[in-house]
Amino acid sequence: MTITAKTIKMLWGRSGARCSFDGCQIELIKLSEAGKEDAVLGEEAHIIAQSKDGPRGEIPIESPRINLYENLILLCPTHHTLIDAQPKKYNVDVLHEMKKNHEFWVDSNLRSANRAEEFHYIPDPTYASLCDHRLVHIWKYPQAHIICCSFGSNPVQILSGIWKASGIEFKRILSSNFDQTPEDIIIVGEAEPEVEYRCDAEALEVTLFTYDPRATAFVPFVTIRFEHDRPIEKKIISIRLSPDISPIEPVLESLNKTRTTIDSQAIEKELYHLRNIGISVPHQALKWANKLWSSWWCDGYLAESLKDIEKQFELIIDAESVE
Repeated sequence: MTITAKTIKMLWGRSGARCSFDGCQIELIKLSEAGKEDAVLGEEAHIIAQSKDGPRGEIPIESPRINLYENLILLCPTHHTLIDAQPKKYNVDVLHEMKKNHEFWVDSNLRSANRAEEFHYIPDPTYASLCDHRLVHIWKYPQAHIICCSFGSNPVQILSGIWKASGIEFKRILSSNFDQTPEDIIIVGEAEPEVEYRCDAEALEVTLFTYDPRATAFVPFVTIRFEHDRPIEKKIISIRLSPDISPIEPVLESLNKTRTTIDSQAIEKELYHLRNIGISVPHQALKWANKLWSSWWCDGYLAESLKDIEKQFELIIDAESVE
């Protein structure tokens, strides 16, 4: 399996066509005046190598995931050479953090601050009648109209064109069926972590958040892209959370050990530790999680956490089939 055109577009788009190495951010497309000597300098670098003998190749990863967006970082030739020459210094964690910081920089600095916001709190009778809840956004494009309704608090703008909310649902009406019932795209409950979302002429993107014990905070987990010219079930899922490269054995031993009392916080932390390790091997990790249902501590909110983690593994596995 090679890197698909779709993955390349996602990587270049999220990177702003600039090198992701800390402090570089050089433009990776150089245009000539005549247009005949244009140069593309960027290289799609693997975070975990394709070969076990390659840079960082000793880290476990399922082979279908090697060429997915989550395992790639866009670099200039100089810094691609550098990270592969010094794999211990530029390990998996360092590169994922570098990529995350660079994408945040792109969101903060390269998106047009002057783009008109298509945001409506004023009810539109035609579109409000299609919602079960309060209409808060309408995006109207030639291919589709995207409707957003809220049953929670009002969305908050965090960057130009990027919003954050919970208790929210998205619907779509294709241009060929404006008189039909809208399709459901995605619903985010009030009890779930807030999501970030944006919409443009090509797609709606929704970023789901999850708890990460490494940061002791909620962080981006996956971004789901719903392109207007594709069926909703053909969504594109990109993993945003970096994998943990710790050995799994101590975590499984901790979760399976006999206990006299339940330390719910410690168990929940280990569950999310398991999730982080399992990002690169989701099929195997899902089996580990399935076996934990027989544990005597698996009740109440710990059972809910385990259920959510299983759903996250399933979402990671789904990401393999969207190319």
